[in-house]
Amino acid sequence: VIKGYCHVVKQDIVNKDLLFLGTEFGLYMSIDHGKTWARFKGNIPQVGVFDIVIHPREHDLILATHGRGIIIVDDITILRNFKPEMLDKDITFIPTKPFYLPLGGMVQDFPGDDEFIGNNPNGSAVVAYYMKKRLVIGEIYIELYDSKGNFIKKQPAGNRKGINIVRIATTLPPPRVPSSPNILGEAAFGPELEPGDYIVKLIKDKDTLITTLTINYNPATKHTAVDRKLRHETMVDAYELLEKLAFIDKQLLEIRDQCQFVADSAKGDLGKTAMQLVKLMDIQHEQISATQPGEGGIPGQIRLREKIAEIYSAVASYEGKPTNVQINALNLYTTQVEQFNEDLATLLSGDLAAFNKILVELGMKPVKTTTAEEFFKSK
Repeated sequence: VIKGYCHVVKQDIVNKDLLFLGTEFGLYMSIDHGKTWARFKGNIPQVGVFDIVIHPREHDLILATHGRGIIIVDDITILRNFKPEMLDKDITFIPTKPFYLPLGGMVQDFPGDDEFIGNNPNGSAVVAYYMKKRLVIGEIYIELYDSKGNFIKKQPAGNRKGINIVRIATTLPPPRVPSSPNILGEAAFGPELEPGDYIVKLIKDKDTLITTLTINYNPATKHTAVDRKLRHETMVDAYELLEKLAFIDKQLLEIRDQCQFVADSAKGDLGKTAMQLVKLMDIQHEQISATQPGEGGIPGQIRLREKIAEIYSAVASYEGKPTNVQINALNLYTTQVEQFNEDLATLLSGDLAAFNKILVELGMKPVKTTTAEEFFKSK
C-alpha cells in the first residue's frame, strides 16, 4: 500500500519492469511493472522524494528530497536482477555487477574550502541473496574457495528476510611477522586475491548454495597483464616469506624461553647448556628482527624482518612491474630465510634433541615448539 502523495515515478533504464516512486513519505519500488509496490526501507527516511535520476554509468539511484538534500543509493544492479519468481524460493542468489579490483594510489591536492567530502566506495566484492523467511535458529555463513577448491576464508552472512548483501574483502589478512617492540606498518595489510573465478558457498544449517565470484583487473589500469601478474606474484612471495620468517622466529623464542626456565632452575652442566641455547636463540632472533624500540616512528634497527617488509610495501604501492632491484633483493632475502630455516632444523635434530633427551631422563619436560600445521592453521 502506498501512503502519501506521489511526486514522481521513474522507470529503470535497463530493466523496464523496475519502477521507482517518490512520495511525500519516502521511496517505493516495484519489480513487476507497477502491479505491486513496496516501500524502500534501506537507510531511506520517510521524507518527501520530489525527483529521481538513475546514473547511466555508475547505476546509482539519486533522490532529490525536501530539506534532506540528495540521497544516493549506490548501484541498483541487484534490484535490476531481482525477479518476481525469486519471491517463491526459500533462498536464492541474486546476480551482481562484475567486480573489478580497485585502483591503488592516492592524490593530495588543496582545493580550498569548497571541497566536496564523501565516503569512498566500498572496495569489497558483493554477494547478494534473497531469503523468504528470517533465520531465527541456526547459523548462516559464507565460505570462499579458489577455483581449485582451496579454502580461503569464512565470514558471517545476513539472516534477515528479503535481500541480503554480503561484502567479501578481496585481500588476505596481514602477514604474521617476527616479534619486535616496533610496529611494522609496511606489513599492516594483506595482498589482493589474484584475479579469476572463485567459489562462494552460502551455508544455511544443512543447506548449501554455490555460486561463482569473478575478480577482474580494473580496466582503467595502464599496466599490462604480464606486469600486473608479476607484481602479484612478487607480493605473494614477500608475504609468504614474512610468514615463514615469523614461524622460524616463533620457534626460536619458544626454545629460548623454555631453556631460560631450565637455566633458572637447574645447576651444573645442564644449566650451562640451557644458557648456551638461550644465548644462541637471542643471537638468531636479533638477526631476524629489530629488538630495540625506535624513536619518533623511526626504527632503531633494520633487520631481515624490516628489509622484507620494505620490499613488500614498495611493490604493493605501485600497480606496475616491480623493479629488478626489488626482485633481486627479495631473492637474496629468500636465501637468508632458508639459511635460518636450515640452521633451526639442524638445531632441532641435533643439539636440542640431545638436550631434550637429558631433560626426559631427569624427569623434566622437554622443550617443545609450535608445528608448521599449528602455526599456519591458527590464522
